Amino acid sequence: MSFLVEFSMFPTDKGESVSPYVSRIIKMIDESRIPYRLTPMG
Repeated sequence: MSFLVEFSMFPTDKGESVSPYVSRIIKMIDESRIPYRLTPMG
């Protein structure tokens, strides 16, 4: 089975840098053992 999922973040109150939040999300996906691919489009 294949599927496509896209996550989007639009923090409006966290300043310009959202890298700590993106890092946390990537870690959660890694721990889930679901194969994924990061691309410039999403």
